[in-house]
Amino acid sequence: MNQSILITWNVRGIGSFEKKAATRRVLFSSKTSILFIQETKIQVCDEWVIKKIVGSSGNYGWCFSPPIGRSGGLLSIWDTNIFDCQAKFVHRNYIMSVGWLKVLNIKLHCSLVNVYAPNGAADRKGFFLHLSETLSRSNMPLIIGGDFNTICRKEEKVGVSFKKGEMKVFVEFINSLSLLDIPLEGGTFTWSNYRDNPSMSRLDRILLSPEVMQKWLNLQQKLMPKNISDHNPVNLTIAEQNWGPKPFHWFDHWSEEEELVGYITKTCQSLNGAGISDMLRRCKQEAKVWHARKGVSNKPSIAELENRITELEAKFSGGKSDSSLKQEILYTKS
Repeated sequence: MNQSILITWNVRGIGSFEKKAATRRVLFSSKTSILFIQETKIQVCDEWVIKKIVGSSGNYGWCFSPPIGRSGGLLSIWDTNIFDCQAKFVHRNYIMSVGWLKVLNIKLHCSLVNVYAPNGAADRKGFFLHLSETLSRSNMPLIIGGDFNTICRKEEKVGVSFKKGEMKVFVEFINSLSLLDIPLEGGTFTWSNYRDNPSMSRLDRILLSPEVMQKWLNLQQKLMPKNISDHNPVNLTIAEQNWGPKPFHWFDHWSEEEELVGYITKTCQSLNGAGISDMLRRCKQEAKVWHARKGVSNKPSIAELENRITELEAKFSGGKSDSSLKQEILYTKS
């Protein structure tokens, strides 16, 4: 299983119970350690809000930038066992958290930057210049994630016109900091408006300094299901290396599962007189089958719906944008 380091997500408002619950599902299903949220649209953030997102267990640090009026707002949350934050810098369009990141027993002193870029082209240009100058002075490795409200390649936008000058500004920002934009897996676009003539763009991404890539090999940027926002979460993960078959593990609490105990009892009775190695091998097989079946039966329906949304959106972005497909997407999301 891949190990998630960070997820960035424009949630389009996190004030409602449903949005907090959906964000918590994304956090725990991915088992990520760091969460960047854009467009919180809440004026106040306290421990109560954080616990509604991350739950009551675990140790989490956080930093909040309130919205201007009813739009915007940023929230960065991190597991303190993974990221030891030493300093925070808050701007209305970004949060920079400086500290030690520890993943897979590898440590790196770096800056985590949560970004929500302005919508207007002129404001966005000024913002990128300001952010580039600020981060250049910090002179440390960077992990920058968020909604940049622009693209860096013409293939990243469909159904709406784009201006090369605006794209150039973003590319110059990336190059000024020598950042790497690793390929996005699982899809092409991170935002869609679902109209009859749809617009789709890759507005959300995670940018990395070369030092980060050198510390953790096999880093991937993956698209997650949209869930309750018109933006997809983007997940920065370390791809699992295949070291061959995994060893079998027996957990003590399995002995309290009546169904499994029954299967193993019948197996042992049917193998009366067989050698101990044959008996253990068959019991292991029964336990594996039971565990796999139990995992499937307990799979939450929400995850199934999210997978269905992902399938429908793949068809939608592939050009099959008829009204019935759009209605099915909206119905599934509801």
